[in-house]
Amino acid sequence: MSAADAKPSSPVGPQDASQHRSPRLTRQLVELLICLGVAVTLFRTFEVEGYMISTGSMAPGLLGYHKRVTCPTCNYQFSRGVTIENRTAAEQDGQQRVILTRCPNCGQDKIDISGVPRNQGDQLLVNKHAFQLQAPRRWEVVVFKNPQNATQVYVKRIVGLPGETVQVVGGDIFINKQRSRKNMAQQRAIRIPVYDHDFEPRNDVEWQSRWIADPDSSWQRDGQGFVFRHAQAGSGQAVSKATDWLDYRHWIRSGGQHRTTAPLRVAPPELDDLLRAATIGLPLDVAHRRCPVSWDRAGRQLVCTGVMNSRWRDKLLSLSQASQFQQAVQVLHDQSHTGSISNSNGYNHQLHLMPTTAVRDVMISLDIAPRQRRGRLLVCLQDAARTYTCVLDFEDSQLMLLQDLQPEPLQHVALPEPARFQRYRLEVSLFDRQVTVALDGQEILPAVPLPPVRTDAQPPAVPIRIGGSALDARIDKLQTFRDVYYTRGKAINGVDQPHVLEDDEYFMLGDNSAVSADSRNWPQGSVHKRLLVGKPFVVHLPSRPGKLRIGDSWTHFRIPDFSRVRYIR
Repeated sequence: MSAADAKPSSPVGPQDASQHRSPRLTRQLVELLICLGVAVTLFRTFEVEGYMISTGSMAPGLLGYHKRVTCPTCNYQFSRGVTIENRTAAEQDGQQRVILTRCPNCGQDKIDISGVPRNQGDQLLVNKHAFQLQAPRRWEVVVFKNPQNATQVYVKRIVGLPGETVQVVGGDIFINKQRSRKNMAQQRAIRIPVYDHDFEPRNDVEWQSRWIADPDSSWQRDGQGFVFRHAQAGSGQAVSKATDWLDYRHWIRSGGQHRTTAPLRVAPPELDDLLRAATIGLPLDVAHRRCPVSWDRAGRQLVCTGVMNSRWRDKLLSLSQASQFQQAVQVLHDQSHTGSISNSNGYNHQLHLMPTTAVRDVMISLDIAPRQRRGRLLVCLQDAARTYTCVLDFEDSQLMLLQDLQPEPLQHVALPEPARFQRYRLEVSLFDRQVTVALDGQEILPAVPLPPVRTDAQPPAVPIRIGGSALDARIDKLQTFRDVYYTRGKAINGVDQPHVLEDDEYFMLGDNSAVSADSRNWPQGSVHKRLLVGKPFVVHLPSRPGKLRIGDSWTHFRIPDFSRVRYIR
């Protein structure tokens, strides 16, 4: 057919034109979809590929299979991991297993999440050519092939670089026998939430606030924050220049492995036998099998391991009416609820079976809104025998870092004007044996290294204090974090002695150290650079369970959760 034969013999009307364009548009759409599919395939093959996390070795930053839980006591939302093996078994027998968990924010335990639907793990987009442009850096998250099985792909964090020696000592990373330290941006990427005051329980008779002020303090509660109220000018009262303190006390609802003592000079007869025979609950109850209190005859004191709950208190009080014994038991009950921040992770299952360790690497983050340019705000972090205090002096418009509240600052800098809405965002941390201070997201002072401390030294009972002096301001958004505490694992590599890396090897560790399979545990330990797949840069297409009723039954399905789309730092 010639070109002339293809031309229309008469003018084409609107209806005829649409009939001619419709096949052409359809063809263009099909060709576009084919080209898009080819482009996506080529893009995935040569540039970016998606991976889904199945385990919790990087939790709570990156999640494997998990359940999204809202604590019924404080309304804090958190993720609790589930294993693929449990998932398969539950599906095979068709039975709903009882799954209990604990809130990592307020400590409420025995939360039944059996009926909470399961979520898939985070899906990552991985830049497969990132390391061709820049060599991997310490503390970066990477995707790589398992050295023991190249068909498996893992996601971990790089802690050791080629040619270095790596060792885990006291929860920290030592590179070439020197403690490795993170800057504030790296600390934010790796920090683990401990307590968010915005989610303090409101209607819980057992709860005792973790932020405590003296009864006559100028600090007063105001909603989810605190205000510092002092005598107003002209009121006839002198404005006090003394510092009033707001103390963080790590109140624990139950469990724990900390040790509390109470003096008892005169013990009831046969006290050892009474304590050994004391039981509560049913024989299958964990509390039935072990009394938390023992009698230290040589030291003439009662010793409590972990928290003494009210049931054990009442049981022990019934053993003897001796006044000294009754007083000692009450002291133990009250004081045993205050313990150290530990390396427990609310994501992990069977939390009560996992040994925990006290952690001294803490961070405080808060918003400060000064109402007038006067007074001082002090944020004090206590470490061993030393205290390090960040001072915002609004009268002199400067920020200082003090040691042991000495008048001569270690460092100081001019205080900038409040960024937006007349607020500052202040972060102060003691991660990696250093003091780091950030204001409105930027490190405002050089980090100050601290001297080493004994690994078995107990953290202070009050790790964080917030002080006010002649201040007129409000603080809120109080959040407490801890650093990752690297455990021994199987201690095959880099624990009892430094692990030496060749010029093309890396040392990988998971953030959820208690359950992570990583370089500590693998026979080879190191990961060769040829096994690196790429750098994950975004969590994409996260989901949350949707619920649909069909007749008399409910079914769950996945729906996008765009609030969890985020870049990976």
